Order: sequence, then C-alpha cells, then structure tokens
Amino acid sequence: MLICDITQSYAAISGGIKTYILEKKKFIAHYTHGEHLLIIPGAENSIKHDGRFITCTVKAPMVPNYKPYRFMFNMRQVYRLLRTFQPDVIEFASPFILPWPIFLYRRNSKCLVTGYYHTDFPRAYIKDNLPTKTPRILADFLEKTADAYAKLVYRQCDAVFSGSPSYLQQLKKWQLPKVRFVPLGVDLITFNPDKRDVKLRKELGIDTTDKLLIYCGRLGPEKQIGVLLNAIKKLPANAKIKTLIVGDGPLREHVEQEVTQNASLFFRPYETSRNALARILASADVFVTAAPHETFGLLILEAQACGLPVVGVHSGALIDRVKHGTGVLCESNNPTSLASTINEFLSKDVQRMGTSSRLHVEKSYSWNRTFTLLLKIYRGLQVDHATMEKEEHVHVQVAQ
Repeated sequence: MLICDITQSYAAISGGIKTYILEKKKFIAHYTHGEHLLIIPGAENSIKHDGRFITCTVKAPMVPNYKPYRFMFNMRQVYRLLRTFQPDVIEFASPFILPWPIFLYRRNSKCLVTGYYHTDFPRAYIKDNLPTKTPRILADFLEKTADAYAKLVYRQCDAVFSGSPSYLQQLKKWQLPKVRFVPLGVDLITFNPDKRDVKLRKELGIDTTDKLLIYCGRLGPEKQIGVLLNAIKKLPANAKIKTLIVGDGPLREHVEQEVTQNASLFFRPYETSRNALARILASADVFVTAAPHETFGLLILEAQACGLPVVGVHSGALIDRVKHGTGVLCESNNPTSLASTINEFLSKDVQRMGTSSRLHVEKSYSWNRTFTLLLKIYRGLQVDHATMEKEEHVHVQVAQ
C-alpha cells in the first residue's frame, strides 16, 4: 500500500501536523512493508527517494507574515505527482485548495481519499483573523461561508478523521459520510518527567521556590497570544510566578517586546530538537494556553507526558484533553479570568496533578495505537471499495 500525505502546513518550524506525519513514517518503516509519499510546499520542485519513502516538494511562495510557511498554488504539479506515483490512499491535512487535484486524480484511479480535521479553519483562520472592527453580520457570514466550503470538501472524502470527541460531533452534524475518531499519540520515552533539568531553570534565573508557567507552540493570532500576555500582566507582582514562552510565528516580535518590559517573562525560539523540547517542558511546573480552537492539542499532550498540569480555556479540544485532576479550564478570550484561574490554581497541589497528567497520558495515548487504528481503517475502506466495485460490476452484467 502506498500512502500519501499532502499538506500546506509543513515547514522547518511547523508543529503538530509535521509531528503527526513524521511519526506515521516511523510507524510505516518499523511495522509495515508499505510505502509513503509526502507532498509539501518548498522553495523548488523536487523529488527525493529514500527506500520506501518519497518526499516531493512543490515550488511555492512564502505566506506573508507567516514565514517560513509556504502555500502551494501549482495544483497542476500536485496532480502530476499523483499521476506519477499513483498512491492507494491519500490523506490531506489542508482543505483550502489541495483537495481538488486529489479529487480529480481519484476519477481515474481506485485511490481512496481521506481528510484529517487538524484545524478548525472557519474559526481559527477566518473569524478570529478578521479586523476587530469587522461588523458582526459580516463576520458571521464569512464563518458560515467557510463552514459551507469545509462541508463541500469533506463530504467528498471516503472518510474524515478527528482526534477530538468535541470536533467529531461537529463533523457528524455536517452529515459527512464516514467520520472516524483517531486520537493522536505521544512519544512517552522522549516526553517524560525524568527530563526535568534544574540547570535550565538556573539558566533562566528562576529560583527553586518560583513557579514556572510555560506556553509552547505557534505564536499566531489563532492561539490568542494577546490574551495570554495580558493575563500574565495581571498576575500578582509578588507571587514568584515566572512564564516562559517558546515558539515562533507572526507575533514573535510582539512577544519579544513584552519580554523587555516584564522581568517575569522569558522567551525562547522554536525548538527543533524533540529531546530539547522535552527538557524544556519537563523543567516547567504548569502548561498554560489561551488557544480556543485546538482540534487536538498535541503539544498539550506532550506537556502532560512530561508531568505538567494544564491551565487553559474551556473550548475546543482542551475540554477533552484536560481531564478532572489534571488541570483546570476557564472562560476563553478573557485575560482576567485566565489570570485569576492561574493564581488560584498555583495554590493547589500542582505536583500531584502533574503526576495525574502523566498517568492519564500513559493509559490513553501512544503513536502505535494511533497508526494501528489508522491503517486498520485504511484497509477497511479498501475492502469496502473493492466490494462496492464488485457489486457494481455484477449489477452491470445483470442489466446487460
């Protein structure tokens, strides 16, 4: 079986989708005899073979204000690559324009097409990215239009995957044909409380009695970085609370500017090494986020695997991710609520809840479980497709 992953969201500093694809490739290499094709944007058109793995880049321009992300416009080249390598299963992670050459390719092949709902783009990239003075009637119209487009795309898939029970229900409300729950996983060896490093805290100038909050992820408006920064400002000045923000994105300069004005706020750029990221996470005390549109929250899961409780917002996949005893959720888009929740939370037994977070992740999440389920679904779809073709063939013969 040749499995193809195709996405716009793949760059040197990209996050969850890239991690998901890299872990999928590892699973295919170690546990199957299958092959894998990856089609992503790049500086030039290229094709690289590595045994059973093929990586193709399609020349694409940088997205303004979102470097180093690129956006593939050359759908003809995408179609050519699909015709050349003829994958058996295609999974797309970006619903904007990539599905159309995929659907065109499927017309003349036996290929199955699936989509993973990695991003709730009608809200994360449409509604929440509008200027603050946008009339509500226009904002609602654009959100509904984006929802309608998403339905149009995903209804043409042989299956649609979601890692969150909350978003699974949303997809079912769209009356999509086959919606499947496929939670993501975590590398429990790499992301481990044992990676905690006192030296890292000393490097930041953090006292042993300080509580270190950490946000790690994309620094974009959809993550409500402004809400998080405003909440940090509202924390008591004498509370011995420090915050470390790790990441990159269009709001990086804004974050760095805030660091110069707040002695309790620290910044580190995106960390490419998974081991180094685990060390940073495990050395903190609490993971904090104001992001309301997480469709899974992979970094949150990695933080929990490192033994951190979570303070977040009661929205999106955070509702599923933060179980009772592993953290607390507050009202979204409300810096005052987030600040008071953080302050109150730190008066509790944070370490015990961090231990509960680790145990919860150990019990429920692993990449092997994710991809064993996913490949089982792929094979089941192939069987269904073959059965349908056979029935159609018999029907034609009877009609003749």
